[in-house]
Amino acid sequence: TVEEIMVKKLVSALKPGEIRALYLGSGMIISSVITYFLMGVTILPLYMKSVWTQEETCRLVQASVTGVVECFYSTAASSYKTSQYPCLLVTVNVNHSAEILTLYHMEETQDLNPKCSYVPKCLENATETKIEVEKITVNFRRAQTFPCHYDPKGEQKSVIYR
Repeated sequence: TVEEIMVKKLVSALKPGEIRALYLGSGMIISSVITYFLMGVTILPLYMKSVWTQEETCRLVQASVTGVVECFYSTAASSYKTSQYPCLLVTVNVNHSAEILTLYHMEETQDLNPKCSYVPKCLENATETKIEVEKITVNFRRAQTFPCHYDPKGEQKSVIYR
């Protein structure tokens, strides 16, 4: 029949390069759907969980090192050694309010060490970490005002820098 002849001509009309291009296009579409799904499952819930959603201007009240904290770092021999970092505590006012809040570098900082505003990466050389924290302290003191994120519902008594 005529239909069978047309189908045979259509199938034989595709060259091997065109078939590979169809496979490549289909593969790209499938991988983008998988990527979209994975990002929706992992990243979006973290954003939805965040309570620090409102951006405001913070005014520095105090930035000082309150002590030294021990931390652990891994060595090339797959063992752990201890080091130290200075505990930087930054307190701020949000929009000239009378309430003094603790500023944390990121949301995770509060979970890592709620007594410190900034938790640097634990390094073997504690002097390098001390210099890094001192630079951050000087930057806060120099800036005095900077953008921060707070909880508009007032459930959290802290603000987030980033």
